[in-house]
Amino acid sequence: MPVPNIVSYNSLISGLTRYGYYNESLRVLRKMQKEYDHVFLDDFTLVSVVGTCACLGALELLWQVHGVTLEIGLRFNVVVYNALIGNYGKCGKPNSSYIIFSRMPERDVVSWTSMVVAYAQASRLVEACGVFNQMSESACANLALFHRGKHLHGRILRNNSMSGTCNNVFLSNALLDMYCKCGDMKPAITLFEMIYGKDIITWNSVITGYAQNGHGDKSLSLFNKMIKTNVKPNHVTFLGVLPGCSHTGLVCEGLRILEAMEKDFGLVHKLDHYSVLIDLLGKKNRLKEALHLIVEAPNDSNHVGMLLGACQGP
Repeated sequence: MPVPNIVSYNSLISGLTRYGYYNESLRVLRKMQKEYDHVFLDDFTLVSVVGTCACLGALELLWQVHGVTLEIGLRFNVVVYNALIGNYGKCGKPNSSYIIFSRMPERDVVSWTSMVVAYAQASRLVEACGVFNQMSESACANLALFHRGKHLHGRILRNNSMSGTCNNVFLSNALLDMYCKCGDMKPAITLFEMIYGKDIITWNSVITGYAQNGHGDKSLSLFNKMIKTNVKPNHVTFLGVLPGCSHTGLVCEGLRILEAMEKDFGLVHKLDHYSVLIDLLGKKNRLKEALHLIVEAPNDSNHVGMLLGACQGP
């Protein structure tokens, strides 16, 4: 090729990097710059070069290349941002990764997982959890994020292999929440049993997880176990266990728990607590009891409509 252009250079640099010829890749980059009287690169060049820098552990060169692109005003797309986040992380600079991450106008799942891994690689699991937790609401829809969560769980297991316990309750609770929302209760329970110093969030996560995944009996059993360990439930606890009673048709247990909520634990019933039981009673055609709860419920609710809907159900 008599006059190589930027596309041919990018193809060569990318190919050399992909097959592990990192020094050769940088030599091509230098040759490419010498042939022009100005900085000659684009976003494709940058993605390949920062990957090469990370593989060589060449942090200073990574900074220089990044700095040059800022000086010439190269416009970054999400792929470039992700490459910088991931490769600063590989160089042990998660703070630099986070600065870039925080300035992104738009993020995709690769952005989030790259940031989680950048912190995890630096053994900063609390920060990794913090980023991960921001995405936990959509974890089920993002398989890649779910696998990154399992990656973090693996690190916990390795770090605690001697004691058999997990001491970082904050991180463990976030992972519990992920597993439960994704319906993967087996590792959730394994993690739950390992957690040392379980707090109310720990218990609530699994109680709710069981109920949401169709294991109402197990949700109720864990709720009773929590009470026996002298952990005081809160409003969220009851919003977890009551749907479990509803899903499995445990009317008497549901009514008993609703009564105990105020009588034994001093918690005022809220709209959502009434809603679950009214729905359950309606489905069981126990209309008199359902109407009694509607009378007790706050006036700004629409429980009559809910009851009618429950009566029409299967």
